[in-house]
Amino acid sequence: MEVAALSFQVAQLYIMCAEGYAVFSRAKALGSDSKLIQTKFRIEEHRLEEWGQYWGFNKEDTTQLERSLLMRGKNARTIVVETLTAISLILRDSDILMTRYGLRKNDLDSEEFLRNLDGKLMERLTFERSRHDEYVAKINKRNSLLAKCLWGIRDRSRIERLIIELKGFNDTLELLLPRGGEKSIDWSTATLLSGSDDPAELGIVAKALKDLGQGEAGRIVHFRLENILLERAATQVLTFRPSQHLLINKNDLDFIPRQTSRERSLALHGGKMVMVEWKPYPLDASGRETEIISQRADNLARQLHVSTTRPENWNILPCLGYFDDAAKFRYGYVNALPKGIQNYLPLSLYKLLDTSTPSLGKRFRLAEYLAKSLLLFHSSGWVHKSIRSSNIVFFQCTVNNRPIYGNPYIAGFDYARPDNPNAQSIERSAGNNTENAIYRHPDLQLANPRRFTAADDIFGLGLVLLEIGLWKRLRTFGPGQGKEFLDKCITETDKLGPKVGEVYADVVKLCLSGELGSKHEASLGWEKAVGSRQWEDDWRKDKLAEGGKFYWDVVHQLGKCQA
Repeated sequence: MEVAALSFQVAQLYIMCAEGYAVFSRAKALGSDSKLIQTKFRIEEHRLEEWGQYWGFNKEDTTQLERSLLMRGKNARTIVVETLTAISLILRDSDILMTRYGLRKNDLDSEEFLRNLDGKLMERLTFERSRHDEYVAKINKRNSLLAKCLWGIRDRSRIERLIIELKGFNDTLELLLPRGGEKSIDWSTATLLSGSDDPAELGIVAKALKDLGQGEAGRIVHFRLENILLERAATQVLTFRPSQHLLINKNDLDFIPRQTSRERSLALHGGKMVMVEWKPYPLDASGRETEIISQRADNLARQLHVSTTRPENWNILPCLGYFDDAAKFRYGYVNALPKGIQNYLPLSLYKLLDTSTPSLGKRFRLAEYLAKSLLLFHSSGWVHKSIRSSNIVFFQCTVNNRPIYGNPYIAGFDYARPDNPNAQSIERSAGNNTENAIYRHPDLQLANPRRFTAADDIFGLGLVLLEIGLWKRLRTFGPGQGKEFLDKCITETDKLGPKVGEVYADVVKLCLSGELGSKHEASLGWEKAVGSRQWEDDWRKDKLAEGGKFYWDVVHQLGKCQA
């Protein structure tokens, strides 16, 4: 069989597998008492979907797939076909599901079933396949023919066997057609599965991921769970009380001369070198605003505190505690330093942009790393609010004193808050005459700025990626502010193609376009809708779609950039 014909066959088999998963796991299959099993099905479903999306099974251009199938050899191609065929047969054959895996059919009114099925299926397709109308049409055309019943469990041990077999099939596909440049962690799956705000559901997801050997993805979900519980505990307290175990006495710090700046200082604490990050607060804050600032400062310290569930790429310094430097209207966050670095203040990307340009490969990996870090932070349920080059820092190697470009840290979490429509927000104008203001969306530079959203973090990332690509500070593009200055930045993106390639350039343009934002938060009068169940459900669906799109259109695309 010619490779082109084979790739078409594989793509068709993949669609059949996706149909089987969608019908089986989205129609409230297995009953409400089997959430852990359902979640494991969802995980394997997402693994297959992402594997297929990586190889372009839902795209007209199958060049990448054909080239890979040709390189793998005849035996590997045969196994791929056989594996997809096996998945399709299992999930689409009711006799196999009942006799081999111990499921039973429960009678259900056909119209009610299809209503439940189509709602869940279309919700999922909106998240992952909104750009592929043909794919959606194929699923919709067939789903009413594939199932007329609600599945229930007759033998739990046998259904666990089915999950193990599905996991084995996915492992085989990823072994034969691996996703090049990807780590074992399934970033997109972790992002999607961590979208819930329900602690019970997140706990089930974390356990399911752990059981299926997806430990790193499980840590991401568990980390979000920790932060949700932290925020809920704080909001349930009528009177704010700071976390005593995180309060540090400023007098216990011995600050190092000539190792200080407006944003950061080095000091000795308990005989160890630490870095203190300064977070100013408004001089005119009073009443309820003061209380919110104090609570947000305490919550941030707790979130950045040492956590055993920190994801692997969580390149944020562990916070040992904090103190209120009231005389200077600022908080000081005391952070532990990484091992194997010089005891100097880290160099910010802003400072390094004045030095010689690193290799293209180093800049590509730096950009990808920053995008992954932002994805992880958003997946944990928080927005940063100050993504700019002065808050991307690098420590110096003890061997040659050079900045370690492959290990950047994100700092400067000014007024970071939970990314939740009901979370109280403190929005102050960034000021139009400061160097920091130009990294914010023009709407946030107004005297009465709108609410900050995760999309604004992505906007800030886009500007930082622009600086990395051209290795120039934003301010070198000329004077100006607000929309006027943004237009200059967009003009500069046209220079990226010849320097770093069109893929990188398209990522920057996408981040600056606002297309990755939530349409519900961007809509006029959204504040009035907050609190309604329907609006919040729509908001959460939007967040899932945004996270998936950010992974595939930003993180994944940057990973494809090679020097």
